Amino acid sequence: MEEESNEFLCEVFLRLYRPGHCPFPGTVVRHMVYRGKQLRTILCGEHVGVFEGWETSPIQVYRERHELVPDDVILGVRIWPSPDITCFEESASNSETRTELNMWTAMHRAVKSHACWRYWLGHYAAYPVPVNRGPLQDSYGNWQRAKDHAEGMYRTYAREDHGQEYAELPEGFLHSIACKAAENLRSRKVSQGSVSHG
Repeated sequence: MEEESNEFLCEVFLRLYRPGHCPFPGTVVRHMVYRGKQLRTILCGEHVGVFEGWETSPIQVYRERHELVPDDVILGVRIWPSPDITCFEESASNSETRTELNMWTAMHRAVKSHACWRYWLGHYAAYPVPVNRGPLQDSYGNWQRAKDHAEGMYRTYAREDHGQEYAELPEGFLHSIACKAAENLRSRKVSQGSVSHG
């Protein structure tokens, strides 16, 4: 299995907690020639559908044919994790009860599952062949189960440690999971079939 380069980031502009570009690794280039000029944008697997009708090439293929510089100038800023993003590992080490520890552990596992799903989403976008469809579907199922488990553990923590019934997982935690998954994919090598967490 070929590995995507972790040095390119998606150029889609988002507005989450604050405006900026998608923080997930780019995996494909959508491109076209317009009035003699080569237009292109780097996209992650989730955003591969923008600019419908443009050609799609894996980053490596496009880079061999055209100049492509990592972190080339784009309009606007990047969405980087902010200082208030929850650190699940640190929170787990500071847990005061077993219920709280279980909740932070579930959050950390959700980060791993989310990163693995985002990797396969991007890999399938770059190489949409049947052999990649199974791992993509499996990783999505794992992410959904991890997310459901994290939500359940948060409800248990809120009920048992704070007496709150029917507590919903705060959106800030989901935002933290997504930011940490993006960091995971930027900083770690991807091995066959899974994201390496060594």
